[in-house]
Amino acid sequence: MTTYPRLTQFHYRTPASTDLLRKRRFVVGLLALITALVVWHTDAHAQEVSRVQCTFLEIDASSGGGGIDSALAPLASKLKKPPFSTWKSFRLRAKHERGLSRMKAEDISLKQGGKLSVLFRQHTQSAGKKLRLTLSLAFDDKNGKRALDSKVHVDAGDYFVIVTGQTADGGGQLLAFTCKK
Repeated sequence: MTTYPRLTQFHYRTPASTDLLRKRRFVVGLLALITALVVWHTDAHAQEVSRVQCTFLEIDASSGGGGIDSALAPLASKLKKPPFSTWKSFRLRAKHERGLSRMKAEDISLKQGGKLSVLFRQHTQSAGKKLRLTLSLAFDDKNGKRALDSKVHVDAGDYFVIVTGQTADGGGQLLAFTCKK
């Protein structure tokens, strides 16, 4: 009987296989680093916005001359478009600054009469886009009758304009607001 030497399996690493192993380790490490950075970046931008600072502007509009008040310059492009373009003159009546906490209603007594209740509901922000805020607005006219009850979505820093009433001479009462974090 002939005996043969016992064969064992050895893995010999060639320079090519060692280089391939290093490349694989590098790619896996790079992917882990990219994943960690994406998670960190998403968490940093997805922080909960619990408070926003808002500016509310009461505006008187009329058909007479006079143009747009210089205090309303950021709104000029919006006021020149329908439905606001029916009026030719816009004057700032009052300005209200309010800090709104998330899910806490804030009441604002308006000089034109009535009351505005504002509720900062939530925010959203997609990658590469502006922060978008959701607010609930409830406007009661000077007689206490509910004239507006709405939920609006607006980009942070952009103005939103609504008509809150009309005067006997055909003028209008407007309310504009903008919010930022």
